[in-house]
Amino acid sequence: MKRINKTGFTLIELIVVMTIIVVISLMAFAPYAFYMNKAKVQYTNKELSQIIYEAKNMARNWSAESLSNVSVWVYFDPVNAKNSYELYTFPHDLDTNSLNMSDGTLLQKYILQPGIQLDKFHWDTDKKWVIFFQSISGSGKVYKGNSLQKVDPSENKIRINYSYKWSQNPALSNSLEYFQDTQIIDY
Repeated sequence: MKRINKTGFTLIELIVVMTIIVVISLMAFAPYAFYMNKAKVQYTNKELSQIIYEAKNMARNWSAESLSNVSVWVYFDPVNAKNSYELYTFPHDLDTNSLNMSDGTLLQKYILQPGIQLDKFHWDTDKKWVIFFQSISGSGKVYKGNSLQKVDPSENKIRINYSYKWSQNPALSNSLEYFQDTQIIDY
């Protein structure tokens, strides 16, 4: 009698190999996801500082057919605006104690990276705030709170803390500091 040589995988061997592949894939995905979220935090850092500088430069140099010499302000409202920040043009100087949102014209709206949360600002209770840049001179003023009251210039350093989904991990959180007197951003 002739013996037939059968070769192949059994179902159990196939399941074991598939399980090993899945475990290795999961082990590779966790560091990848961590570094992707870390990159979002770093990108947000550059994006926030760039938009503040862009608003200042627009206030100094703005010129369009319908608008000329307008003030520009960056408006932060993480609670009501779904973690967005907006750039507005403002047609005149602002010397009042409060800022009326209806006076401004929306220029651009930016949405933060998915998962990035503006945790808190220099003021723990007030999350809504505005950096206002005067036309031509580019001088900056800061307003805070729900009624957007002018911040005392002696409060020089304004800190913006943000993180990926309120993470406590230092690699997934960062802060940006805006200095009122020099209008410099440090991160």
